Amino acid sequence: MMTHWPRKQRQSLALLLLLLVVTVVVVFVIHPLMSRYIQYGESIDSLEQQLETYQRLSQGREQTEQQLQQLKQSGEIDNFFLPESKPALAAARLQQYLSEVMRTSGGQVMSTQILNRTGDEPLTRVAIKVHLQLEISELVSLLHSIESGRPLLFIEGLNVIADARTKRRPQRQNNSQRTAQPVSEIRSLDVRFDLIGYAIPEATP
Repeated sequence: MMTHWPRKQRQSLALLLLLLVVTVVVVFVIHPLMSRYIQYGESIDSLEQQLETYQRLSQGREQTEQQLQQLKQSGEIDNFFLPESKPALAAARLQQYLSEVMRTSGGQVMSTQILNRTGDEPLTRVAIKVHLQLEISELVSLLHSIESGRPLLFIEGLNVIADARTKRRPQRQNNSQRTAQPVSEIRSLDVRFDLIGYAIPEATP
């Protein structure tokens, strides 16, 4: 029947069929292949980035392990921890350390409270809740001593409240009576925080 069609119509129909075939091939064959190729390329890039990250982490881990081994051999790592392995003794040592630092920096220890441990940890976490009264310069000295000293200690939940007070001194009057005369207003600080250190747990047999 198509043989009776005019030549131009047969050519147009053939061209349409060719376009249809090409479209089907592109949509159902080439396009999925290209999409999968692009997806594979993105996956390869992502895997290469992950591999580079793992290689850097591996190199960093090796360096860290070497440094840790050097610290263990030199004995310096022990200085970062509280010397006592039992939690109760370590907490008492932490309270003693705070008292020693306060004698140097100044101020008054109002109270300390040992905090209970929570959870299983590779190192024994030792913490005490601290309440102090001291001046600004004494607080600066205290924080510097804790930060730069050993063992390695951390401060959490620092809360500072300023309390203005007037400092007075006795002054002679009429050669027999003395009255307290105001000299200057000082700012006393009410300071509360958790002081945290770590101890190496006892080796289990």
